[in-house]
Amino acid sequence: MLDFSALEEKCPKCNGKGGIENGTWYHNWIMRNSKCHVWDTKDKPKDQAPQDQPGECMYSFCENCNGRGKILTTEGKRLIEIVRFWMNSNY
Repeated sequence: MLDFSALEEKCPKCNGKGGIENGTWYHNWIMRNSKCHVWDTKDKPKDQAPQDQPGECMYSFCENCNGRGKILTTEGKRLIEIVRFWMNSNY
């Protein structure tokens, strides 16, 4: 019988999440959530509203697992090679 749990494992780069959060956003989130930086935009002019958001994306897909959160083990790669061989009728 085939052990399916032995064919794939959690991606070590993204810890199984499928993506990686951009660290430049942490400062922005901390500033917005801290009690000493509560902004009330009704009382302040718009030019004093926070404008410090990073230009990069908050979240990017993991390049190691292509956003799946899992990678193939050596047994899984071997199974895929066998399936590809038998699915190709040109051999």
